[in-house]
Amino acid sequence: MNITVSDIGTLRKQLTITIPADTLAERRNKLLERYAGSVQLKGFRPGKKPPRALLEKRLGPAVDDEASQNLIEEGFRQGIQENNLKPIGGITTDSSDRNNGITHVVSFEVRPDITLPAPGDIPVTIEDIQASDEDVESELADFAKRAGDYQDITGEEPLAEGDIATLSGSVSVDGSTVRDLHDLQHMLGSYPLLGLEPAEVLKTLGEKKVGDEASFTTTLPESFTPEEHVGKEASVAVTIQSARRLTPAPIDEDLAKRLGLESIDELRTRLRDMIQHRKQEELHNKQSDEVMDYLIANCQFDCPELLRESIIKQQREQKGDDATDEDINAEVDKDLRKHLLIEQIADDLQVEVTRQDVDQQIAMAAYQSGRKPEEVAKQLQESGRIQQVAAEIRSSKALGVFVESVVQAHSDTGSDSADEASADAETADAGDKE
Repeated sequence: MNITVSDIGTLRKQLTITIPADTLAERRNKLLERYAGSVQLKGFRPGKKPPRALLEKRLGPAVDDEASQNLIEEGFRQGIQENNLKPIGGITTDSSDRNNGITHVVSFEVRPDITLPAPGDIPVTIEDIQASDEDVESELADFAKRAGDYQDITGEEPLAEGDIATLSGSVSVDGSTVRDLHDLQHMLGSYPLLGLEPAEVLKTLGEKKVGDEASFTTTLPESFTPEEHVGKEASVAVTIQSARRLTPAPIDEDLAKRLGLESIDELRTRLRDMIQHRKQEELHNKQSDEVMDYLIANCQFDCPELLRESIIKQQREQKGDDATDEDINAEVDKDLRKHLLIEQIADDLQVEVTRQDVDQQIAMAAYQSGRKPEEVAKQLQESGRIQQVAAEIRSSKALGVFVESVVQAHSDTGSDSADEASADAETADAGDKE
């Protein structure tokens, strides 16, 4: 077998696989021998080989195709490995001549070789993340609200942000009522009311009491019914029928025990750990974004043009008129450059995906979807997406390790600077004593 590789453009390769007739015949004979010992043909008992002529008649064309395809695939893999090529995107068959052996020619694009900057040269945010007492108390107060109850607002108590008001009234357009309102519930300050922005709703209904009336003008939103009045100016008049206010649960031992904890201090400890973890995740995501943005902006390399055009075409078909060509092109360019950079990082760091990595990802997907891991694994195998899952895991691991190396490089630099400053101070002190 002879394999040659030639450049046919930027990041484009053409691979020619030449398979001699005797190599093809040898592979074909081996396949026929293998099938002769296992194939079941009418009139022949199991284990007895049928005559060669009968095998040729029954299996000849299929064996021809299998032998040819196997050798072509082996040649392709050999060419890729020996020339250290990294194909990306589709593979096009340019020609395939099967007279007196096989001459099979394919073309494809390859990933660029990218030179990554040293981790210490990449700017990144370094912060000492701590959950403060204020953070804990704020989280505890929010939790107490979620564990609280709504109670009716009575008497002369005015409405405030967060209260839920039950309204009745009407909506009028050009002096004619287009909709009557009955038992319309609205949480003040949380979302628009018939197109009126939350801040304006608070100005209109805030400080009002149960039984009071209010009116306002608004542009009716797309969700309004009847639909023929959407976008029109309307006058709205409402009466506050009733209102409820959230009363937070008391922050005491009972609140902790409702969660199966022994004390309110234990709840505070749990909340502190949760806040700490959340802040660390937020910082890690911020650092990942900073590192990738820097690499995308500062690493110079070409992108596979055919793959880029294919993705752009696909995005245009999916988004239609919802996005401009300029926006789609910019998004595709950024995503493709990010993908190529992460692939280079994974290669440089020699990141591998283990069976345990895949099993953990499947277990997580199963938990989130309420299914058994075996069901998720079977679905991924049958759909052919298991390789995609492995690729996503590899990308995630690679980026995580690289970002950590960037953070560590800056942390080490900070430590060295601190040590040098301390040494300088000690030297200065010694000089003063002399």
